[in-house]
Amino acid sequence: MRSASNLGATAPRATRGGWAYLSTIKDLFDGFIASHQLARVNSLELVLGTLKQAKYKEQVTDGLLLHSDRGYQYTSHSYATLLHDYAITPSMSRPGNCWDNASMENFFGHMKEEALRQFPTPALRKLGRSLTTIFTSIIMNASN
Repeated sequence: MRSASNLGATAPRATRGGWAYLSTIKDLFDGFIASHQLARVNSLELVLGTLKQAKYKEQVTDGLLLHSDRGYQYTSHSYATLLHDYAITPSMSRPGNCWDNASMENFFGHMKEEALRQFPTPALRKLGRSLTTIFTSIIMNASN
């Protein structure tokens, strides 16, 4: 969360035990995934946990914007309070427009097609390990 603009979003993925939801925060400056968490439920707690993890792992700079869609998690009082506490400005397009979060949706599309679809439907734990490996390799390749 080093740059002035970041994205937050949640995407579903089928697993052998049911659906799993991936919540991520992406740094738009370099495409780095600053934080990600996986859960069985698409909940406010999942999104808040991802934001807390990002704050713990990365330095929040002045003027930081966090773009998101208009899901109930991102429009909740708890989310707005946490953003305020972290001095992060929320950003959302108006209903019906997805421009603010288009880069994150594009990332999810590529991740599903290029990194996940080629493998059989995993168990939740294995999916979590696979995502961590994928994000780590992206970071390592970007630094070379």
